[in-house]
Amino acid sequence: MHHTLSVSMILWFISPLLGNTLRYIILALVLMVFTAYVVDLYSPSCRLARLEDAIKAAKDTLTYAMENCSRDYLELMDLADCLIHVKISTSNIRIQLLDASSLAKWSLKIMEGINECTKKVEGINMSVLHIMEGDQYQLKKSSQEKREVIDAITLQPTRHVQERVFRVRRRLAPSPAAISALPESEM
Repeated sequence: MHHTLSVSMILWFISPLLGNTLRYIILALVLMVFTAYVVDLYSPSCRLARLEDAIKAAKDTLTYAMENCSRDYLELMDLADCLIHVKISTSNIRIQLLDASSLAKWSLKIMEGINECTKKVEGINMSVLHIMEGDQYQLKKSSQEKREVIDAITLQPTRHVQERVFRVRRRLAPSPAAISALPESEM
């Protein structure tokens, strides 16, 4: 839907131009610019730059988690080790890109390596976020348990008093038979 809308907008913009030749030349130029943009967007160097940004973001998240989530520190250390291996793989891919000729940059091996590293970084980032959420859940659960213990300690005398008052009221309350035996004027 969006693609057809943009094509129709381009054709509407080009339509007032005089002569069919000029219209098709401009349309060809627009298509060449769009193709160059897509090729650059999916080029290995651009994808590698996005991968390095994702690695930096995962490292920042991991550092934050290591500072704040002490319960799963060993698992976070394992994830940090995995992130170091991904950095090494990314560095090797960058070396391959620098050594390769311009046509060889699009080799399947390099693209697969970038895809694999990207998936690993996303997995590491998701694992760190799960650990952080689990730690928040454990803190909330621990806080709730502490609150229940404090409530039990502070409210325990009150509960005994309430139970005694209830028992006394029940003993002193007239029975249903006694209530039915009362004359209607006393009710």
